[in-house]
Amino acid sequence: MSRRALLAAVVCSSMIAILVSLGFAAYDWRLNPGGIFHGPDGTNWRFVYETAVSWFVPVLVAVLPVAVAVAWLIGRFNKS
Repeated sequence: MSRRALLAAVVCSSMIAILVSLGFAAYDWRLNPGGIFHGPDGTNWRFVYETAVSWFVPVLVAVLPVAVAVAWLIGRFNKS
């Protein structure tokens, strides 16, 4: 597998994980369960950050192997 294909897999996986984590962090901020994300004092950025990270890491771990396998398969089929 080429370095370029591996980098593309990492970038694509990271972008997917960022979009998913930001989406769920924004959704939780909007719903504000228990008033932990924002209140009269403003936004509690620590909870927003922790929510984003708690989605980013598992999504990246789940998507990255699939992206690497797809990149490897594409490279394998393009050579023949």
